[in-house]
Formats: sequence, C-alpha cells, structure tokens
Amino acid sequence: MYLVRSGAIEGYEKLVRQFDLKPNQLLNQVGLTSAQLKQPNTYISYLKLANLLDYTAEACQHPTFSLQLGIEQGVMAVGEWVLSIPQQPTVLDAILFADQHVHIHAHGAHVSLQAKSSRLSQKAEVHFTHDFTNSDHIWQLKQLSVMQGFNVLKFLTGKDNTDIQIHFKHSLPNKIQALNHQQFGLLKQNIIFGSHFDGLAFPIQWLNDKPSNDQSLIQEYFQHRIRLLEALYPNNLQEQTRHIISHLLASGECSIHAVSAALNFHPRTFQKRLKAEGIRFSELLQTVRLEIAEQHLKDSNISITDLALNLGYAEVAIFSRNFKKWTGCTPLQWRKLQN
Repeated sequence: MYLVRSGAIEGYEKLVRQFDLKPNQLLNQVGLTSAQLKQPNTYISYLKLANLLDYTAEACQHPTFSLQLGIEQGVMAVGEWVLSIPQQPTVLDAILFADQHVHIHAHGAHVSLQAKSSRLSQKAEVHFTHDFTNSDHIWQLKQLSVMQGFNVLKFLTGKDNTDIQIHFKHSLPNKIQALNHQQFGLLKQNIIFGSHFDGLAFPIQWLNDKPSNDQSLIQEYFQHRIRLLEALYPNNLQEQTRHIISHLLASGECSIHAVSAALNFHPRTFQKRLKAEGIRFSELLQTVRLEIAEQHLKDSNISITDLALNLGYAEVAIFSRNFKKWTGCTPLQWRKLQN
C-alpha cells in the first residue's frame, strides 16, 4: 500500500470552503475523515488522496484546484525533514538528499534530476514521478506534488520565482481561464502545460550553489506550531510534547533541548513541568517511537533501515534492540506476526 502524510493536503478544508462546498462530504466520498487531517504526520492512503483531489477539482469545477492548493501551502507541507535540506553542501546534494528521503513524506513518490541543453541555455530538470495511477492519471496529485517541489526549491535556493519553470505533461485547453485566479500572480507566466515531464526547470549553474539557510522560516514554523498545539491540546503538555516528538524524530535532532525549545520552554522548566505530571521525557519519546514503528511495520513496506532513520536512530541495531525490549520481538518478527 502506498501511504502519504495527511499534512500533504495542508489547507485543503479552508480552500474547499472558499468554493462554498463542505470538505467533510468530499472526504467521506473517498473514505477519509477530517480527523485524519488534524495530525499532519498521520499516514493515509496515497491513492485515496489522489482520488480526493480529482473528485474535489471536479466538484469545484476548478481544473487547477491542486495547483492553487500547493501555491497557498508553506514549505513545511512535506514534513519537518525538509528543514535538513539546507544543511547539504550544494543544491545538487540537497536534491539528491530529497530523493533519498521523500519516502518519509510519501511512499511511492520519486524525485530525479536531469540536465537539458539547448542553443540558448542549460537547464536542470527535477522530475516528479509516482509508482501508481488512477482513472484521471493522478493529474491533480501531480499538480500538488510539483507545486510543493516548487516551494521547496524556492526555500532551498532563495532565488526569484520567475527563474523557475513549472512543467506538466497534461495539456490544458483553457489555460488562461484556469489560471485566472489572483493566487497564481506572476507564476502563470512560468507554468508550461503539454510538456515532456512533470516537474521543475531552472538554470543548471544553481546546482553548485550553497543552499540558502533561512533561519527566520524555522523560527516562524515553531511559533506557528506552538499556536497550533495550544489550540489542539490546550493545557495538555504531554500531548503537545508527543506531537513535537513525532515531528522532530526524522530530523535526528529530537533531544529534550530541541523539544523544549519548540514548546518555548527552558529545558529545566520543561523537565520540571513533565515531572509534576508524573512523566519523563524519555518515556514519551519511547512511546511515540513505538507507536510510529508499529504503524509503519503494519501498514507499509518500509525497510527496517529506513524506519530506524525515520525514528532518529543512527544505527539499525540500536533500534532493533530497543524494539525487542519493548515488544519481545524484533521488528521483522513483529511485522510477520501482523501479516
């Protein structure tokens, strides 16, 4: 089964309501619920998400619905692992890193890099592909995937939007009408339909550049996360902590200092608050790791190595040893028992 983080459609319900439609009804049509969208790291069926986007575009009578959704999203829609991208030495290394780690966000999605030369210029092309399709050739999903890639590339390079071309294989007869929305702005000049690939193109010399490291985005993200947590889990420090842990694990930096900073606490104050509730940080960390591990082992074909990395372990052996201590089985044994 192909799975994707529900955070991939961040802002979906808000956008649907702008078309005077009820998101719950659309979600139910494909077997999803609003509850599944509240926790962005909850995995849902990738095919159901693709079907949802196709069905929604038809209901809204808006052929570029998912393109608009992607434009309105932030770079964090693909998950916290994206914060590790600017730490790579070059833009080329960052794109290769993204290809290796995109499975954290979506199983069945791939990113590849190609170089194209013409008499006028040399371009780097980032191609987005999927291991599955549907009756509409996942057209809406391709829009969203490419647009999310565009947001990441802007974050990565710090370059002007007009230097990045957005390509789609799908032809769009009424392009001007479909892109006649204020949200598209100057972007519509750089959107190419009927192309030979789905993805992005940009000057090839960017590949040797050092990635932009926008610390303000990271700070803004955590401030937004604090407000969200206070709304979702008012006066519930344990649930807020579990939420942050689940988001930071894949980055490999899920320490008590990182979590307390994300919650705007000094580490000592944070420890005292947890102690007053009769819980330790290490216990919450173990609980979240076990829950995520069991979900992946049961519902996906992720390798044990990748799972260990997603859970913040530097070595597979340490993960396997801990998992056996928690459950009495190795990860492979536990997976076989579920099947």
